[in-house]
Amino acid sequence: MRHKAQPTNPYRVLVADYDAQSRSFITKLLEYYSIEVVEVAAGVDACNAVLKDNKGFDLVIMDIKMPIIDGIEFMYVLDRALGGRRPPVILQLPYQDDNLMMQAITAGAVFCLPKPYSQRMLFTQTKAALKRCNKNNAYYSKPGLNVEAEGTMLFRSFAECDAIIESLANISSQAIRLRLGLRELMYNAIEHGHLKIAPKERAAKKHSVSEETSERKIAKTNTHQPATLRYKITPYTTEVTIIDEGDGFNWKHFDVQNDIVHHSSSKRGIYIARHLAFDSLEYNDKGNEVKGRLVSGSK
Repeated sequence: MRHKAQPTNPYRVLVADYDAQSRSFITKLLEYYSIEVVEVAAGVDACNAVLKDNKGFDLVIMDIKMPIIDGIEFMYVLDRALGGRRPPVILQLPYQDDNLMMQAITAGAVFCLPKPYSQRMLFTQTKAALKRCNKNNAYYSKPGLNVEAEGTMLFRSFAECDAIIESLANISSQAIRLRLGLRELMYNAIEHGHLKIAPKERAAKKHSVSEETSERKIAKTNTHQPATLRYKITPYTTEVTIIDEGDGFNWKHFDVQNDIVHHSSSKRGIYIARHLAFDSLEYNDKGNEVKGRLVSGSK
């Protein structure tokens, strides 16, 4: 990761591109207008930059074709961690492609930049995107509280997951990473344990299982065994244990170490939880219990 000189302009932009010449082209233009720039060359580094940086970013300019985590996956990760508070994203495309552009826009990109593009087009899109950022509602404006807490919660639905996640994120010193990791693990517990959605079924729906879960929720009653979340939060660490009543799954098969762009959502979820969210992640042999740990100042 490369940090540029401190400018007078209040805006901060993250530039993510594996091509050094492309990064240099963008950076030189932004620095000309006194915009602070942080450069990264990989999608994983882009995720970590946004999730860890206390200052936050007002805009991300990223190439859609990145190794391990591409531009589409990047926005998926940010949506999980930050929701509607994530910074706007401009995705660079390798060429003019309507299908690729529609994928980018559907995923949440505010603009697309098919290569090659001019400095004028880059600056026009950058200026328009920066107008959309709202520093009063920035994701980095709500730090966790310096408190201690311990307890157990039960959950059956995604709505209950979201409520629990936000309540814990509000008292954790690692709110953003906790939100990201819990959303992956708790959603998995519902899908595998409560709704009995097998990994192969889930893989057919890359980013959402909402239709499947809606149908199965109608067929199920609230008497079904809920999943369990145990947590312990201190000023320096956050520990969670999630247990579901399902049959478990072969988590080792889904614990990928490299490219997740073309993998199923189960592999994506474990990768995100292990490599972007938690500092340590341990499953039991059966696969229906997982323990995650966060440490302040790590990752």
